[in-house]
Amino acid sequence: MNKGKQIVGGRPSKSDKASHPVMVRFTDEEYARLLAMYEQSGVYARDHYMDRLFAE
Repeated sequence: MNKGKQIVGGRPSKSDKASHPVMVRFTDEEYARLLAMYEQSGVYARDHYMDRLFAE
């Protein structure tokens, strides 16, 4: 079929993709503090809020 042409589907790869997934466990008190900071930030999604924490 399409010899010489490679058909690529999907979205383009990121040049700086995240390759170190991390899981963090919080106590109830720590999680409440995190949620309070998230709500005060006004960001619509928690993952965007976490990105902003580490972007500084």
